[in-house]
Amino acid sequence: AEVTVPYATPIGKVKFTPVVTNIWKGDEDFFHYQMLADITFNLNIEMDVNDSAGTDNYYQFGYNWFSESGDDDSYGELSASRPPSLSIGTFEYNAEPIFKEHVGVFETVMGNGEDTDFVFFTDRQFPGRTYTLHLNFTNNTFNIKNETYDESLLECGMTLYLTTVSESYYKWAVYKWNVDEGITGDLSDIGLAESKWGYSNVSTGAGVVAAQSSAKYTIDLKEFLERTINQSNTIR
Repeated sequence: AEVTVPYATPIGKVKFTPVVTNIWKGDEDFFHYQMLADITFNLNIEMDVNDSAGTDNYYQFGYNWFSESGDDDSYGELSASRPPSLSIGTFEYNAEPIFKEHVGVFETVMGNGEDTDFVFFTDRQFPGRTYTLHLNFTNNTFNIKNETYDESLLECGMTLYLTTVSESYYKWAVYKWNVDEGITGDLSDIGLAESKWGYSNVSTGAGVVAAQSSAKYTIDLKEFLERTINQSNTIR
């Protein structure tokens, strides 16, 4: 097999908007902490993909998050501080239609592709141009309980990844989706279609040779959390 390692496509402008949906501040008469909060929020992100001209590009979106959380033997005790913890909740897959470009009309009618986590896409709709991904995350939480105020504990955020993958990687991902979630896989499971052989770009049919290159962008949520805690009077 042969594969060309793709160049990493740069992430362009990123705009993020966190919106608080709930904040619990505790009982001021019972707790005696300068930092005490349990914040629930939604996060809307617009991320530009700057597609390069002259070549067919294939992409995968990914993310993770970070905070100062860690193990604490006294976690849960009312008199003990606990490390701050950020947790990203539900990724609203349906907010970005390009993640469904691989879903056919028949599969759409049958409901396949509604509940999935397929985050591969191509530049077929925006060759050589910029496309804005709309990424929504709901029910995210941040909680903290500390006896003293320390703004460094609010250092947390998300890292967004835009991975440019080889054509073979993309085709394998689409094949896997068809088997696991597509109508072809459903029909073959009940004997109404022939089983689908695995995708391979190797001359013997044994496996897939693929390549990828990644770009990343880090979203800093510290300012948002600091502003939220201050405005809610949770600093005492």
